[in-house]
Amino acid sequence: MNKTVQLPLFENDAMINDILVLISLPDEVSEYVSMLKKEISTDFGDFESRTSKAHITVNNFLIAEKRMPPVFNEIRKSLSELNSFTLKLNGFSTFQNSQTLFINVEQSEGFNNLIVEFEELRKRVIKTKRFKHSKTPHVTIAKKVRLNTFKELKRKYIPLHFNHEFEVGSLTVLKYNLREKKYDHYSEINLKN
Repeated sequence: MNKTVQLPLFENDAMINDILVLISLPDEVSEYVSMLKKEISTDFGDFESRTSKAHITVNNFLIAEKRMPPVFNEIRKSLSELNSFTLKLNGFSTFQNSQTLFINVEQSEGFNNLIVEFEELRKRVIKTKRFKHSKTPHVTIAKKVRLNTFKELKRKYIPLHFNHEFEVGSLTVLKYNLREKKYDHYSEINLKN
């Protein structure tokens, strides 16, 4: 997905932004994932997700810069009626196709309601075809590692137990910064508490 594109349609400087909506993790979970990433990097070498901050992706979409204020006002208004919810992290798992190790996020009614609400917002307010939901909510640890490293990570981490439960009361919105090639904080969206 292109991160930012110039569109010469109606205005000379119509910017398209790449937006990432996520659930930020409690500090203790973020620190644990950072420690795991450092351990894996030391033992097996660098990997794609080494420096990314631990999170759970909700969705990712493109939106014109000039539409962001009214669209996000509508998103805030709608999500402020959605109850906060509990998420449970439970054990390690993998995605074979991308050779990724991650922490499982148990299915929850609250997360599913969030996805349903964003799908309604996509149709009614966001109105973009470049919109992706998280199909399997998870916390990425190591992504796109070499095959031999992937086999070792599975052997080492899949048998380990990890459980953590936390309350989700807000979402974090990031906007891709093309110049610095990273996501920057754009805003927080509070759920109903």
